[in-house]
Amino acid sequence: MSFSTVTEVRGLNAGVVFYGRSPKPLERLEKIQAPVLAHYGEKDPGVNQDIPATEEAMKKYHKSYAYKIYPGAQHGFHTDTSPERYHSEAAKEAWAKTLDFFKKNLQS
Repeated sequence: MSFSTVTEVRGLNAGVVFYGRSPKPLERLEKIQAPVLAHYGEKDPGVNQDIPATEEAMKKYHKSYAYKIYPGAQHGFHTDTSPERYHSEAAKEAWAKTLDFFKKNLQS
């Protein structure tokens, strides 16, 4: 929902996506007004298959898009209430990057 929301909500200063699917159609990315940071798990082929096309579209529309694919992590890797998915190393790194991103983009 985060990636889709950032394409529709005006006035956002930053958007962070945790293992979220790219909006369809990708032309929706043209409406993004805020920088986007995305976190993906390496073992999430259903979501990750769209990363190259998303990156290409974000470049095409001159949008700020940074992402990381976390080795060994799967979809839902930040969910500490789901032991079979939780990946503590990836979760900690992703959260630290998220806080830094928000600090950079939301503090005046």
